[in-house]
Amino acid sequence: MPGAAWEYYWYKDSKTTELSTGNKNYIINSASLHDTGDYHCEAKRGNVSINSGKMKVQVKEPPQPQLSKEPLLELFYPTEKVTLTCLINENPNDWEYEWYRNEIKLSKDNDISLSGKTLSINSAKSSHSGNYKCKAKHLRRSPVTTNETEALQLHISDSTPEPDIRQDPSFEFFYTGEQVRLTCNMTGAAWEYHWYKDSETTELSIPNKNYNINSASLHDTGDYHCEAKRGDFSINSGKMKVQVKEPPQPQLSKEPQWDLFYPTEKVTLTCSINGNPNDWEYEWYKNEMKLSKDNDISLSGKTLSINSAKSSHSGNYKCKAKHLWRSPVTTKETEALQIHISGK
Repeated sequence: MPGAAWEYYWYKDSKTTELSTGNKNYIINSASLHDTGDYHCEAKRGNVSINSGKMKVQVKEPPQPQLSKEPLLELFYPTEKVTLTCLINENPNDWEYEWYRNEIKLSKDNDISLSGKTLSINSAKSSHSGNYKCKAKHLRRSPVTTNETEALQLHISDSTPEPDIRQDPSFEFFYTGEQVRLTCNMTGAAWEYHWYKDSETTELSIPNKNYNINSASLHDTGDYHCEAKRGDFSINSGKMKVQVKEPPQPQLSKEPQWDLFYPTEKVTLTCSINGNPNDWEYEWYKNEMKLSKDNDISLSGKTLSINSAKSSHSGNYKCKAKHLWRSPVTTKETEALQIHISGK
């Protein structure tokens, strides 16, 4: 108040109890939520007293920071990059940040950089595993300090496994026309998979954990490997050998090996194929027409038997084979074998 000899009395909200001894200043040394309210002062001298208007004082807790990591992975591998961010709902440039791992305050080193609200692990090691926390101090409003965040756990492996590469079906070799699927798996999440053949550096397909050869050809024979990538980190699998070859070529023979047969004689044709003959079913042709068994012709596995020859059985015979459980594997036809049966 202008003039001298005034005494000042302080009150909060509607309370009539004086807050302090008469003084022009009222100091709250360490504000708490309880101190929020409407304050006014009363100036007195003699029998004269005058009340001021109200002054709103609002006290709140410092903002609570939240700790996040990027990328959002449960497990990291050596040399990967990890970024932790201390998020605060105010201007982040008004604060300085403190970082803790397993309750010990951190400072930057060759692998850890601290910049504002960010902690970056540039090349992860297993020693970086632990529980991380952060808190913030206001740069201009000392001693305003936030509480620590809840702990965020980082788990960094002490070794990096190779991606697991597999082949389906797990055949020793494939026949032309068959489908081949290669699969690449890496422990953890967020991986992209890239496929390469032999020493070529050109990627075979768009990134996918599966590489499919829909109809194998001889050109597909080679050593395949996959590369698992996330961010700037990558690791190669071992090699998977894929071998593709043509189906075996059957050979057609007759028994007996005569050039001319007579009516009622027996003739046996055999479709011989390298490998287990029971893995195949056989098709027979005479003069390019597919044959089926009848009263004079019996078909059993790789054998065609003419039980009682007739002149009508004369002609050019061929055979081919289809694999019973490796569809669509089919051999080529044999060369024609001529059977000549006399009319009398």
